[in-house]
Amino acid sequence: MRRLHRVALLLSLSTLLAACPRPVRPPAPAPSVPPAPSADTRGATIYQVDPQSSQLHIQVLRGGTLSKLGHNHVVSSRNVTGRAWLHPEFSRSGFELAVPVNELVVDDPQARREAGSEFPPEIPQGDKDGTRRNVLRPVVLDG
Repeated sequence: MRRLHRVALLLSLSTLLAACPRPVRPPAPAPSVPPAPSADTRGATIYQVDPQSSQLHIQVLRGGTLSKLGHNHVVSSRNVTGRAWLHPEFSRSGFELAVPVNELVVDDPQARREAGSEFPPEIPQGDKDGTRRNVLRPVVLDG
């Protein structure tokens, strides 16, 4: 019986420790100049992203225990730069994109309509502003 109590105590303590939040490390300082391309693209066909005709839409789906209180989001950028490369050895193919996070648009009505029925276009401006503030915090995207 005493061993059973020890096992129960050990399991309880383990559960409590697992539930403790881990400290969040501050992000590394942002470089003042975009990094140089990091991939070896020799032998690959390179495609440049045309920022004038490119858009990025990220669909963020609600989740977790409080998901019923929130809604899905569409985060958009119309200022995308970068490149993609296709190498004959496919595992050496890839892409690099740069998106200025301070210019991200949260829940643009047109982008929400295009995203489908899970993204109704009427979102209160306060909710949009709050989501944008949260996304740009130092521990998220460090806007």
